[in-house]
Amino acid sequence: AIGIAGVMAKCEEITGQRVLTVTTGGNMDFSQLGVIASNAGAVGTTRKHVRFTIGEQTGSLLDLLEDSLSEINIADFQYGKVNEHTAWPVLGFDATDEEFVALHSKLDAQGIDYQDITAHEDVDYRIISYDSGLFESPWFISLEFPERAGALRECLAMIKGVANICYFNYRYSGERIGRVLVGFEFEQAGQQVKLKALLDEHPRFASVYRPVPAETLGRILQK
Repeated sequence: AIGIAGVMAKCEEITGQRVLTVTTGGNMDFSQLGVIASNAGAVGTTRKHVRFTIGEQTGSLLDLLEDSLSEINIADFQYGKVNEHTAWPVLGFDATDEEFVALHSKLDAQGIDYQDITAHEDVDYRIISYDSGLFESPWFISLEFPERAGALRECLAMIKGVANICYFNYRYSGERIGRVLVGFEFEQAGQQVKLKALLDEHPRFASVYRPVPAETLGRILQK
């Protein structure tokens, strides 16, 4: 596209000349086209990232999604547990400028503590801080997340009362499914078995998750 655009921009200057433009695109990772289009605003929306300050207790994130973010598309979620009492999840939204203005007004009216960190290096390089010493009996899995509105809320609602999230790394890439690395923690013995049963029985999550290998988990917990 860039090569052809260059020819079109200089068409008067190159009239009558022999011109070559490369159109192969063979070096493009097509799985990233959705990310490129979103970041460029080519789909009519732009992506912005917001860091929220919420309580580090069961149901806090789900409450935020249901009470304040139910009408906006979540395309990115970065979170790691770093404190026993407070959490700072980062959520990325794909929305128009008008939708962002409406979101800010709603958050301000509800007294939600948030910060726009769209231009921060932490977001660009996906630097997700966490303190593994705070994890309670952690279980990490790689999960294929359905790309549809409300999927994150549905997952959080399903695990409520069974497990807490201590780590979450997800970014929409334009594919039919999203691939997520998620860490769960458990307050009581036997809850991990119950969560596995919920995932196995759920029509959207069954057979699309796999535990992180022990050697990889060891490296995660040593951080």
